[in-house]
Amino acid sequence: MPDDNKKARAAVERLFKKNPGATTAEFQAAAVKHDASVKKIDARSFHAGYVLRLKTAASAGTRAAKKPSKSKKAAPAKNRRGRPRRPAKATGLIVRLSVALPSGSELVYSNVAALKKDADVLAAAAKEAGS
Repeated sequence: MPDDNKKARAAVERLFKKNPGATTAEFQAAAVKHDASVKKIDARSFHAGYVLRLKTAASAGTRAAKKPSKSKKAAPAKNRRGRPRRPAKATGLIVRLSVALPSGSELVYSNVAALKKDADVLAAAAKEAGS
C-alpha cells in the first residue's frame, strides 16, 4: 500500500471530481506532478491505494437494498443453462464402476441388480420426503 501523500491524493481527488471516468494512468500522471515518488508505484498498487478508495466512497449508498424473498421454499438448484438439475442416478455410478474395473467386472455386474433395487428404494423415499 502506498505511503499517505496528501498532495498527490488531493490531485487525484480533484481529477476524480472533474472526470470520474479517467484512466488510472491519467490519475497517476496528475499525482506525479505533485510528488515524483508516486511514479515508482506500479499501476495496480496506485489504483488500489488512490483511485479505488475514491470510487468506493463515491458509490457508497447508491446500491439498492435487496428485496426480501416472497417464497418460503428454496428455489431448485439450476445448471449452467438455467434449467433445474435432475436428481442423480445410481445407475451411472454402477456403469462407471464396471468400466473402471476390468478385472472382476463379473462381480460388479452380479451386484448391479441389487444396487439398482436399492437406488429405486432410495429414490422413492426421497420423493415421498420431498412431497
